[in-house]
Amino acid sequence: MAAGVLAGPLLAALVGLQLGLGLGIVLDGAEHSFAQYPRWQPGLNGSLQFEFRTTQPNGLLLYTDDGGWVDFFEVKLVEGSLRLRYNLGSGSEILGLGRGLNDGRWHRVTVARHHARTTLTVDHISEHRLSRGDQFTFDVAAANQSHVYVGGVPQSVRVSQLALPSARFEPRLAGEVRNLVYSGEDGVERRQDMKHSKGVRWNGVDTCAQHDPCQHGGICISTDTGAACECRNLDFRGVFCEKEKPPSEATFRGAEYMTYDLTNTGGGAIASTSDNLSMFFKTAQPNGLLFYTGDGDDYMTLSLMDGGISLAVSLGSGALRSKVRPVGVSFHDDQWHKVTVNRMAKELVGSGHSVCYVSINVDGVYTERGTTSGPFTYLTSSRLFVAGSNDTSSLPGSQARHNFVGCLRKVEYRADSLHLDLIELSRTGNPLIAVQGRVEYMCQSIEAADPVSFASRGSYLVLPTWRATQTGSIALKIRTNEEDGLILFNRGDPNMDDMFALELLAGHVWLHVDLGSGSVRVRATKRRVDDGLWHQISVSRDGRKGRVTVDDTSSDFVTPGTHNRLDLDGTLYVGGLGADYDRVPVPAQVWSGTRRIGYVGCMRDLVINGSVIGLATYARRQDSRGSILTECHSGPPSCDSQPCMNGAPCSNGWNRFMCDCTFTSFTGKTCTEEATTVSFDGTQHMIVPLQREQHTEADDITLRFKTLRPSGLLFATTAGNSDRVELALSGGRIRLSLRIEDTYKQFHEGQSLNDNQWHRVMVKRRNRDIQIFIDNEQPRNEALEPGVSRLRTKFLYIGAVSPSSTGAFGAPNLVGQLQHFYLNGQPVLALVRQGRLNDTQGGARFGRRQPALRRPVTFQSRYSYVALRQLRAHTTVDIHFQFRTREPTGLLLYNGGSGQDFIAVELVDGRLYYVFNLGDGAVSVTDNNQFSALNDYSWHSVAIGRPNSRTHTLMVDDHTSTVTSIGLNENLNLKGRLYIGGVPTEMYSQLPPEIQSHFGYKGCLASLTLGGETPDLVRHPIIPSTSVVAGCVGPDSFCSPDSCKNGGICKQEWNSFTCDCTLTSFVGLRCTEESVSYEFGPGGGQIEYQYERNRRPDRRSDLIAVGFSTTKPDGTLLRIDSDTHTDYLEIKLIESNVYMVYDVGSETLSISDLGARADDGQYHVVRVTRNGPNSTLQLDHRPVQTKFPRELLTQRARRRRSGGHQHDVFHAPSVVTVGGGHSARSDNFEGLISGVVVNGHRVLEKAAENSRDVRLAGELSIRALPSRIKDAYFRHSEMQAVAGAAGPSPGINDDLIYSGAGSGCGETDDQECSAVYKSDMDANDDLVTPVYIRPPTRDRPPPPAKPCDDEDCLNGSGHPPDEMDGGRGRVRGGHGQWRVPTSRKPINSAATTSTTSTTTTTTTTTRTTTTLRSQWRVTTPRTGPTWRHTTPRATPSWRVYGATTPGSRLPANGVEWPPPPPPPPSARTPATAPNRPAEEPGEYVAMVIGIIAGALIVVIICILIVLKVQGRNERRFKADESKAYLAGGGRAGSPQPPLLAAGGQTELSGAPGALLPRPPRPKKTKDVKEWYV
Repeated sequence: MAAGVLAGPLLAALVGLQLGLGLGIVLDGAEHSFAQYPRWQPGLNGSLQFEFRTTQPNGLLLYTDDGGWVDFFEVKLVEGSLRLRYNLGSGSEILGLGRGLNDGRWHRVTVARHHARTTLTVDHISEHRLSRGDQFTFDVAAANQSHVYVGGVPQSVRVSQLALPSARFEPRLAGEVRNLVYSGEDGVERRQDMKHSKGVRWNGVDTCAQHDPCQHGGICISTDTGAACECRNLDFRGVFCEKEKPPSEATFRGAEYMTYDLTNTGGGAIASTSDNLSMFFKTAQPNGLLFYTGDGDDYMTLSLMDGGISLAVSLGSGALRSKVRPVGVSFHDDQWHKVTVNRMAKELVGSGHSVCYVSINVDGVYTERGTTSGPFTYLTSSRLFVAGSNDTSSLPGSQARHNFVGCLRKVEYRADSLHLDLIELSRTGNPLIAVQGRVEYMCQSIEAADPVSFASRGSYLVLPTWRATQTGSIALKIRTNEEDGLILFNRGDPNMDDMFALELLAGHVWLHVDLGSGSVRVRATKRRVDDGLWHQISVSRDGRKGRVTVDDTSSDFVTPGTHNRLDLDGTLYVGGLGADYDRVPVPAQVWSGTRRIGYVGCMRDLVINGSVIGLATYARRQDSRGSILTECHSGPPSCDSQPCMNGAPCSNGWNRFMCDCTFTSFTGKTCTEEATTVSFDGTQHMIVPLQREQHTEADDITLRFKTLRPSGLLFATTAGNSDRVELALSGGRIRLSLRIEDTYKQFHEGQSLNDNQWHRVMVKRRNRDIQIFIDNEQPRNEALEPGVSRLRTKFLYIGAVSPSSTGAFGAPNLVGQLQHFYLNGQPVLALVRQGRLNDTQGGARFGRRQPALRRPVTFQSRYSYVALRQLRAHTTVDIHFQFRTREPTGLLLYNGGSGQDFIAVELVDGRLYYVFNLGDGAVSVTDNNQFSALNDYSWHSVAIGRPNSRTHTLMVDDHTSTVTSIGLNENLNLKGRLYIGGVPTEMYSQLPPEIQSHFGYKGCLASLTLGGETPDLVRHPIIPSTSVVAGCVGPDSFCSPDSCKNGGICKQEWNSFTCDCTLTSFVGLRCTEESVSYEFGPGGGQIEYQYERNRRPDRRSDLIAVGFSTTKPDGTLLRIDSDTHTDYLEIKLIESNVYMVYDVGSETLSISDLGARADDGQYHVVRVTRNGPNSTLQLDHRPVQTKFPRELLTQRARRRRSGGHQHDVFHAPSVVTVGGGHSARSDNFEGLISGVVVNGHRVLEKAAENSRDVRLAGELSIRALPSRIKDAYFRHSEMQAVAGAAGPSPGINDDLIYSGAGSGCGETDDQECSAVYKSDMDANDDLVTPVYIRPPTRDRPPPPAKPCDDEDCLNGSGHPPDEMDGGRGRVRGGHGQWRVPTSRKPINSAATTSTTSTTTTTTTTTRTTTTLRSQWRVTTPRTGPTWRHTTPRATPSWRVYGATTPGSRLPANGVEWPPPPPPPPSARTPATAPNRPAEEPGEYVAMVIGIIAGALIVVIICILIVLKVQGRNERRFKADESKAYLAGGGRAGSPQPPLLAAGGQTELSGAPGALLPRPPRPKKTKDVKEWYV
């Protein structure tokens, strides 16, 4: 009945108007004709209508979609019938109506949406269809370019841009269209104007086009009699929608509500298959009933629950409940919000059951959907309540216990055709609606009596300035049990002294007022108010006079001077200054402010100048950390749960505990985090300049120290005047010296405090009164001279006084340690360590203890993660955690936000990145530890902070990085969940591009602290994971010397290890499986691998391995050519020996191993490296051959000094040819080739996979290696491994030393990477120190052991005789070779060697023919012994195990490029034959001849050499500490190639002592290391 009254006559009139003969556009039906209209956004309940006439049977009338995704609507004529085709995400549906519609008459078409129901109406005939699935919204995002097209789709729209591509090919409409009207989700109909067209003209006069008289959004309808305005669903009325309707709003204060009860009228209940409820609400209360309707077991109720929206629907067969409560979002923020509820029942044909679909949407953003089924069809409703009832808690299904308090607007309820505007019906006095209480039909502010609780000393609110120039008043109530705190503070212009403050001191209320001519300080209480009860405070002033009242006690005051205006400016701070203490200067007389103590407790009923201030409203807007609660209650004593750890004392505050961690070596909320410790050795000091000079009348100073010295300076302060404070140890006693305003006083306290135990000293100053506390002893009370009050402080001197301030009080420098230095609430040492106190000077050393772990967990997989509630980091960030891993990369933390805002922490290649975006672009902060990667399986501590709005800090261990944001945004608006350890797999593709991780973190995580809270990641996450377990579970297996076979490199991972088989010619888990092998026939064959065009970078380094078996003495194994230069590299057999020949732009060079035949039919592996002109070659497990062309180095040094180009780069390698030479047929190889690896590319595997980049020609076939030669190779490899096991062998845990030269070169050559040796010709080149490869050994009886002292023994002297040769410091390696035993202790700097390059040589490592008389004198660092030993008779070969250099970039295969080989022997050193190895008998003959024939000559030469050496300056070389990157600190998981360096031709590489550094001389700079040969 009501629906008919409300809508019937108007609807009829509207239909009559819209079916008038108003004329529209004419489309000519040409190939490109169309008309474009604005987007249609129907949501769930929109509609679209238009009129058309045509004589053509076919044509596209209208098309629109969701921007080319899925949803679309298409209306067209098919043989005179109208057809609608649409898709809402669950498949397309088709509706058809009418016949003969191409009769030249006007026909009206309406497409209406109502949830799952879509209705098509042509003239007066309708048909509808229900969409499948549960997605019914037509999603047209505002950002896309979807339009409504009439008559056709433009040719400019690509097919890929359409959800229904065939629409572009539909025949164009030739006819007329008019009166296109849309309605959206809001139900408001709007006439649409054409935006763009082609092939369109106007026919006749459109009165709305000439003049639209409708106002305020009314829809203009063209009729025969002129324009008519449709004002329906607007807040205006009248002929032209010009009159404003009264607002349909109402205010409810908790006792008022609206209702109807049809049972009282005798009428039947409303029964509906679909319902729609929409309303706007505004409230500051988190709970209350919004709406209820129902009858018996049927009901629908909508409530506010804890700031979220709760919906319950029941149709008699069980309730369906849904709640909208986004993380970090509350709807009781005293702002307008819109909520919409839709319900529709769909009967299942023939089953007797129905399915009910329910959806709830808040603010058009937050949506929840649900379904329920049962034997029902209708929702019956006989009662209805709005904003509450007489017994809300007893209503069926009601989750609310209280009535609504706030404002409601436009509450509309639709039940099928029934439409009720409830507030409007109530306002107009409709008898259907009954009103209980006095409802005001407008929105009025509710009295702001809600209390708030300040939970910490850092919580505060910001209000507008207190305008009290001549007069003003402030009143409020407080409740607390804490004795100190700043309640209110407002200061004037920075150039003026005007100020107002209200504070608690020792439980009493103090008022401060300064009008610019002097301040007044008033104690307003006689009794303490820190008793946990409510106390009323009011302040009023008129000119210079005023009164402050606390409860029933009043105190009058008069400000000094003549000023009578209080000119305040800026912000009124409530509860403290929070993060603004450093920015806002606080007068010295406001003691709680200068000591940075905020108010902790409850506050309510704040009234400023007679206006009520909604503290709860401000709290909800400003406090994103949750440190201000919109309630007040007093809980039990918090210390009863014993929250303080490590023996720290606990004291109760207002609903909180306070741990005094200064008695312990820990810090944090519960004393579980490691405290900052600083060590002083008597020569170190620390100078901390404060941001500005501080003026204080009250000070709190705390310090913890430990020392054995009876005297030493702990700290001192100075300022521009003579004010000084010194706290020192004198004769084992604390000495406090004060000089304030030319008054000097000194105090002594304590006894025997230099016992190397920790002692805590605290000094409290309140104006003249001094208290000194030492440990737990009773305090000593002292007083300064009368009139002394204000102390100035600008500089802090910790541990010692700088030379410019000597003689301050005469205290010697401290030798000891300090912790917990707090000055007026500031943790000075922690701030210095974090880099938050700028311009700090001095060389004091921060210590680091073994970190204390709390709640450690293990992320066992890269794809495991847990989720917590949203991180509260709106204005401040406080994140701490510790981690331990071997994985170089992984996402540790992520929280998305609104717009571009996000925060993330990730590991990338062993470096930690802190990335965030405040809306002005992403900012990335990286740890500044350049010397070691963080994935070293050690615990690392991380602290992320935001000291102020624009400063962001990242501290990793003892290294701090700081950045300053320069954008306009200062708030981090996060939302959603905080993910720890990674995110769901599908989210990685949606993460901001600045985040580099594509998988999660794998390793241990502990002590995670978020804003002072330590969540339990195993027991209490929102989203848990079974792959996240308690405790730190380490690797199950480690690398060992036999982990990888055939020379594979072991790579340690978290729970296992893997083998890098790049240079083995084998594959498999342990490098034991055969790689792809090809047999090359007698007729020759070739395999050509072409590099991709865009992947041909110039290369300074090459790393190649080839396996082969042949009986032919000649043939080319592999060749690489350039397509832009004549550069090439070739590996071939020449007369049974393996050669590498190459030319990189200077001249043709070659290197070979002439000591072994390779045409014996056995399996061999040749490994070659090139770095610039330098090269190495190794055949099987034989010694390494090296190439070091001095002439090229001379040219290169000359070019470098002249700025010329260096010809040591292989330019644009393009083709790799396997098995054939450059042109001649004689170069063809005959035999088997296997496991070819060229700079990470496995060529034969690509050939076997029929890669398009590979071409095969000639006699080729894939063939497995014969088992006999493969087994023989395996046996030989195993024999080599066993033979080399006699002495200590290198492993992944050894600290192997090598320089950084040559590392860092990857697939691209965008930086200077090559390295040569330091020499006279080029003092800027790097050194390359060879590293160890276990050589084959041959058992030999050990010589008699000889005792050694610290000057003659290598590290590890006293080892068994099989490791030392006669105690002379030489270590046996087998076959007469010698090696330096590797150490498993950390080495703190990179070691390099030095020599003088002489001639180009290519030699083989063998036993030398003579015993060299030259000696190596090598000095170790100052903590180690000094060694002397003679050069051994053979030179070792070396291999790197797992070491990297800082900043190195790895190629795609994960192998790092090698450094160049070492230089050739000195001119003073006899070398072996350059080409052929000497036969063993010849060696001894030459030795005898040399001894007999040259004994006298040798003596003379030795004398001359000694004289020459003594008169010659020592040669010195620098080693940059930035290259000190050891195996222990290398990037875990990055395998290193066996760098084939220094085979056996130089005494330099053969001298074990050459790897041992000499300590720096006393006067050398710290950053310079010296090496002596």
